[in-house]
Amino acid sequence: MICLAFDPGPKSCGFAVANLTPEMRGRPTFLRGGKVDSAFDSIRCLLDENSNVDIVAVETPAGFIHEHARGAQLLETRGVAGRIDTIARMRSHNVVEMTAGEWRRQLTGKANASDAVIKRAVTMFAYGLPKRTNAHMRDALGLAIVVLRKPSVPLGCIQEYK
Repeated sequence: MICLAFDPGPKSCGFAVANLTPEMRGRPTFLRGGKVDSAFDSIRCLLDENSNVDIVAVETPAGFIHEHARGAQLLETRGVAGRIDTIARMRSHNVVEMTAGEWRRQLTGKANASDAVIKRAVTMFAYGLPKRTNAHMRDALGLAIVVLRKPSVPLGCIQEYK
């Protein structure tokens, strides 16, 4: 099963494509990833290039709007997530939406896991990750790992060492 996962942002989206087969015992292979502009055409092109995916996963923003600047960013990100969802559904993809807290909790045991913990987790739980990655792409890969695995199978906890 192949998953294309997105970590949307107002200006750019992190993305990751991962593959999981039964013989891999729950550890997906990273196929490709990076960042793409949040514009409609960029997202559409990326989905068209990955038309063979079985599932599209989208991180949805969660939070409260209590500051003007944060509210605008949350609304813009929600708009980008909605664009991804709409384009994927128009292309007959199965779409899963999940908040960062949900997938981080399933991946690491903590909803508020730091970027360093996510980096360690995706390195442990995925094959073929390049040495240099960015946080946006790692978040998308973390989401893909969670979506590809059966929800009933816990991934375990990644400890944050100081």
